[in-house]
Amino acid sequence: MRCEGRLGAMRRLHPFAKRRTVEDEKAVTQEFTAVLSTDSLVRDLPFRDTRTLIFIYGKPLIAHPDPVETAVRAAAENGPSSAFGVSTPFGGREACEGRGAALSGRHSAAGAAGAFATHSLNFHLPGGIASGGERDGALPFPGLSAPSARPSGHSGRTGDASPLQPVVISALANVRVVEVCVGEQHALFLSDAGEVFAYGQGIYGQLGLGYERQVVHLPQKVEGALSRFPVRQIACGDYHSVAVTREGAVFAWGAADCVGDGSGLCRFAPVRLSLGASPGDACRVIAARFQQTAAVSESGRLLVWGETFFADFHATPEVLCVFFRPVVQVAIGKHFGLVLTDDGQVYGWGDGTYGELTTAGPMAPKTLPEPLILKDSSGQSLPPVVEIATGTRHAILLTHDMRLWALGDNLAGQCGVPGHQTRLSVPKMVKLGELRSRASKIACGYRHSACITPNNQLYLWGHSSNHKLIFTAAAEGICEKASQPGVAIRSGLKSACCRARLIYSMLNMKITGAALGSETTVI
Repeated sequence: MRCEGRLGAMRRLHPFAKRRTVEDEKAVTQEFTAVLSTDSLVRDLPFRDTRTLIFIYGKPLIAHPDPVETAVRAAAENGPSSAFGVSTPFGGREACEGRGAALSGRHSAAGAAGAFATHSLNFHLPGGIASGGERDGALPFPGLSAPSARPSGHSGRTGDASPLQPVVISALANVRVVEVCVGEQHALFLSDAGEVFAYGQGIYGQLGLGYERQVVHLPQKVEGALSRFPVRQIACGDYHSVAVTREGAVFAWGAADCVGDGSGLCRFAPVRLSLGASPGDACRVIAARFQQTAAVSESGRLLVWGETFFADFHATPEVLCVFFRPVVQVAIGKHFGLVLTDDGQVYGWGDGTYGELTTAGPMAPKTLPEPLILKDSSGQSLPPVVEIATGTRHAILLTHDMRLWALGDNLAGQCGVPGHQTRLSVPKMVKLGELRSRASKIACGYRHSACITPNNQLYLWGHSSNHKLIFTAAAEGICEKASQPGVAIRSGLKSACCRARLIYSMLNMKITGAALGSETTVI
């Protein structure tokens, strides 16, 4: 009896005694589960509230380290003799032979030549070697000055840095970026002044900076024929780029089969394309993905060029069909395409095996765009669509009420719909954690998706390889798991996220845009 009394007293005095309230009875859903922050992975970022910062997560667009950094490291490790033969990141060697050759010359690479911008670097070398030619025995590289491993305005991963850290670019800090697109190895940024900046690798000319600028470690302005016209819209394929000016002219550059000028040559500078119509029929919108480009003119003509969905190749723009209502957006997937008109109607064509065209089961491909039947599982029609985005085999729709709907392949959770459904032929709503959350912008990668809320918060979901979902890098970097003996394969599909996940590490930033590639996320 005494024990029971003591236990009862202990219960009454227990500081963590549970008091049931109405709020406690609410179920705790997975959307509110805390996620590890990645703030510790981003260090010493020189930014202000009004500055533009660019974050590149996942697979880096530049696979090789900076050639200047490589030369400096080699000279520091091997002494002054290494200056007479500088190893480039592509395996070539340039014989300086004491002539003071600048490092900004051309670097040979297994059939491709490239040039790199000269950056001023200060460094300290052992063994009495001084920089800048102050003493005898100085490294014969004019222009190498400051103890910096990276060019000014670039931070993050280099050749041997941790893959958990993003590449952070602050070179466009004073530029207001209004649009961004990303290809397989390059990215384009569009400013509010209509200027286009290129970053990454351009061995096929997709940077548009000329033959001698095939790799840039900082965003560079695209000049040439494009410099005389302010640009309104940009788009990236895997290895080509397209831009539309405010007057409706179309410029393209990059891989030979994708440019659309019919020359059969890679274009290392922007070339103007002819849409085959009267001069007054300007381009309205464009889209590029993989090796294909689509454009819609002011008269409603849908033109395509490159390698199309049906394994056809068009060296120049060809008319696919004509729309009688104004088209506001066009999007391209791997084997299907979507067109959005001003009345909120979505048209689709191509292969809809995975339900991306609202067709259940295998059916004959649609050679021409047809209206999609957009109804939810209860049979009610969706509100008018205001924005569309496509991945490899899935699509995300943003309706007028700022809600998200997903279609197509959901094997990696790229539709943001949990459960056992791997193919969605009926649109499913994507929940954004809180019940009242809405979205204002959407983007799709090959197998992952993103959205930005009206209060500039970022959500990501889908395939997680290369830590392109951002929060998976924190889980690996903070909570290292012991690997089991034997052969282990790390699968992005196994750790895929099938629910829209808020990126907590960026809550203190104003997210204005996002572009998703195959294994890259650009914020």
